[in-house]
Amino acid sequence: SSVLAPSTIDGYEKNLRNDFKMLMPMKLSNINQEHIQLAVNEMSATKSPKSVRNSHGLLSAVLRAYKPQLILTTRLPQKVEPTYTIPTTEEINTLLANANDFIRVPILLASSGSLRRSEVCALTLNDVSDLGVTVNKAAVYDKKGDLLIGFLESALQIKPPKTNAGNRFVPLPPHIIKEVKEWKYFGCSPAKLSDSFNRLVQQCNVPHISFHKLRHYFASELHACGIPDKHIA
Repeated sequence: SSVLAPSTIDGYEKNLRNDFKMLMPMKLSNINQEHIQLAVNEMSATKSPKSVRNSHGLLSAVLRAYKPQLILTTRLPQKVEPTYTIPTTEEINTLLANANDFIRVPILLASSGSLRRSEVCALTLNDVSDLGVTVNKAAVYDKKGDLLIGFLESALQIKPPKTNAGNRFVPLPPHIIKEVKEWKYFGCSPAKLSDSFNRLVQQCNVPHISFHKLRHYFASELHACGIPDKHIA
């Protein structure tokens, strides 16, 4: 838990609670490839290929540690390429025109500067200059408590980005910098930001998009301007 991201740990805990139910009561010494294939087949009937592959990845890592003599040859469901819904400029402008003073600045930072929800929530006034914003941290929920006895509590923590590439300076036009400097909600929670954004999307009758899709919009705009994909990435 001190090494992996809280969201990764949370995903593993969900795997533990929900997946491969037929394997859970079995002794490790009795589990063979056929049992694992049956469990994968069962899970594939109700879960996405990505979910099945993620859960099997965790299972195989555990088996490598505790039953290394078992060489897995599991047939997994084929990957499905995700389809991305990218908001249009008209939809972004509609959201901005109807946004209140809390959610307007996060929309600008994401759609014009690529900031993630967690990065917006970790931003401070000291990170804002006359040329743009410095991104070097993220606000994430970290679970504390005892999983075995069912006591879990989510605490918001400020942590460095997952990778060094997350540390960056984002140039922004003067009119956006002016609004960011006047923003009164530095340190807001990711949950509050998402709730406010989702209400706005519903209110504006815009096809449902998550806050993260604003980053896809930003990338698509750069692509349309002829910026090479490797620089966008």
